[in-house]
Amino acid sequence: MILCGHTHAGQIFPFSLLVWLDQKYIYGHYHLQDCQMIVSSGCGFWGPPVRIFTKSEIVSIHLEPENQA
Repeated sequence: MILCGHTHAGQIFPFSLLVWLDQKYIYGHYHLQDCQMIVSSGCGFWGPPVRIFTKSEIVSIHLEPENQA
């Protein structure tokens, strides 16, 4: 499992479109071969104190042990 720090998910539209074009993993849950990755969009901001058309989030992950056969 890979847990990645916040990306602001682009933070401010329409500038967020440039971020989505440049970066492969912006925000969400991804399946990468035998691994899972979670990228948070974070709950704050950088620079101007606004977020336009991007969601703030705090991720809560519940881990359970794998069944041992």
